[in-house]
Amino acid sequence: MRSWLDGDRARIGAIDAGSNALRLAIADVGPDGEVQVVARRREPVRLGDRVFRDGQVGRKRREAAVHAFDRFSQLLDDYDVRWYRAVGTSALRNADDRQFVLRAIRKRTGIEIDTIRGCDEASAVRAVVLNAFPDDEPPTVIADLGGGSLEITVMDRRGRRRSSAVLPVGTVRLMHDFELSGQFSKRQARRVGDYVRGLIDAKLGAPPSRVRGCAICGGNARALARVAPGDDHGDMATVDLGYLAERFKRMRKRDLYSRMNAYGIRKDRADVMPIAAIVFACVGQWLGVDQLIAPAVGLVDGLLRDMGAALAARRMIA
Repeated sequence: MRSWLDGDRARIGAIDAGSNALRLAIADVGPDGEVQVVARRREPVRLGDRVFRDGQVGRKRREAAVHAFDRFSQLLDDYDVRWYRAVGTSALRNADDRQFVLRAIRKRTGIEIDTIRGCDEASAVRAVVLNAFPDDEPPTVIADLGGGSLEITVMDRRGRRRSSAVLPVGTVRLMHDFELSGQFSKRQARRVGDYVRGLIDAKLGAPPSRVRGCAICGGNARALARVAPGDDHGDMATVDLGYLAERFKRMRKRDLYSRMNAYGIRKDRADVMPIAAIVFACVGQWLGVDQLIAPAVGLVDGLLRDMGAALAARRMIA
């Protein structure tokens, strides 16, 4: 880990080596720990593509990840980043060849990746989501959907965690488990929905009696808020689940390139977005709500926030 920067501001970076894509965010941190993002980059390297089929990242994806991290390393240097953190999530947690991937990236770029637990991932996301909401109006539930897992956290009125679960229903994992690629049938969609809802019920039980709001995170959350927008929640976008159900009928019948053109999305988003729609619809059904809130923050934002707070604390001690 690079040494932190003395002075009025620090330049920091965060990397999320996720199952569906790799993400980098660079930010400036003020003396009080306030974070201002100055650059973002996404690399469409799907580490979970083979992991959720045969347990291996594989040579092809490993080499693609090394090249992507090489570009990340150059960007960190270009922005004079003095402190960064890189984490791996579900795909790397489950990969039998994880050490080969981590070693190859470290050898080429010097970047060390920490493979974090699902609960730690959920904690970082929870903190940055709560920061996006008014202090007196925290959401009751946060649902963070990635390529490998869905982390659901239920909170009390003060924004404190009451219960949580990490479910193996990420979009890439479901795509392989249910052999979904391109167009798929109503029956296939129902099978996925029954499976996801069954896991939610089994792991979390009865939903909260009163739901103030449900925040959804991940790249698909932002994409679906554009596809089926509801009424804005303050300055945050929302997903209208009734509207999403209508649009889903056509979405699942489109092939990948038709989805790309219709919704203005990349290929690696087009194949998983309908699956994300099913997962988020299941969360909404479990809670009995007709709208989900998409605050447009994720794991990299949570990492930046934690680093900013740590820098501010060190400055106070110094």
